[in-house]
Amino acid sequence: MIFLKTTLIILVLSVSVSIGKEVKPISFILSGEAGDKKLEMSGLTWAGETLLLMPQYPNLAEPILYGIHNSVIKDRINNPQIPINSEEYSMQLNNLVDLVPGFQGFEAVCYVRGKLYFLIEAEVNRYMSSYLVSSIINKKEKTINFLTEKLIKIDVPSKIHNMAFESLFYTRKSLWALFEANGLKANPEPTINTFSLDLTPKTKFTFPNVEYRITDFTAVDKNGRFWAINYFWPGYRKHISPENDIYVQKYGKGETHQKYEHVERLLEFQITDRGVIRSEKRPVEIELEKNNPRNWEGLVKLDDLGFLIISDEHPETIFAFIPYLFN
Repeated sequence: MIFLKTTLIILVLSVSVSIGKEVKPISFILSGEAGDKKLEMSGLTWAGETLLLMPQYPNLAEPILYGIHNSVIKDRINNPQIPINSEEYSMQLNNLVDLVPGFQGFEAVCYVRGKLYFLIEAEVNRYMSSYLVSSIINKKEKTINFLTEKLIKIDVPSKIHNMAFESLFYTRKSLWALFEANGLKANPEPTINTFSLDLTPKTKFTFPNVEYRITDFTAVDKNGRFWAINYFWPGYRKHISPENDIYVQKYGKGETHQKYEHVERLLEFQITDRGVIRSEKRPVEIELEKNNPRNWEGLVKLDDLGFLIISDEHPETIFAFIPYLFN
């Protein structure tokens, strides 16, 4: 049975992915509360073999984070018509919301050795900021206990309404956090902030100028490479310079990206001694839907099979698999 499932997944990959062509997502069905778009799913992270789905706006009266086992997801690649039932992890926020003026929910999550680290977005008098906080996850009890005695505020590099730090990963014994706007007009000299696991600020590293929003990272591989969501909604043009899109200049556009204005793609980067640079991998362009931009907010790799990706409320909660052959 395992061999059959693996063979089917490989078949899906072989017929879905061609070098330089757009990739069509394989959408899953999230049953229960996890599929409610009012939660606005905003981040994904692996905690061992369990994928955690983080809402930006959990129900504060009874906040929940959702978990799905790796094996269930792999099964649904071949059987996407079968709904996915998620496990529920109770979020013990303690006094977190009171400690964050202008709390606007969770934007990123990262698992490191029994702890979850969260980026929080906040706005006070139209000034944006971010906060970094840690928590302890108990997989047996299915609880997440926030450690609110240490909460780090991160000032944004550019004052752009509704934009803050939105991507987070762990590598080189540090947490790395990135502001979501990094184009030439929005943020001419972008950097990526690093923190120790006790949330002490450390070095800032350079990050390349990239047009459009960056909304989430995958984990970093052994070669220092990681992927990011790069998204553009046509209704938001301020601070955006499509003419500076170096990826279009180098690789051109896929079929649907030539037809429509919105952009939905994945970009690979690499950590070097001099900072983060673009890799030589061409973008993974997601096949677009006409008049239906999907605000992708969460991203992880699924072993070596491809990516898992999730959207917020626009146009609805979409949890999907993006086939991709890593090589």
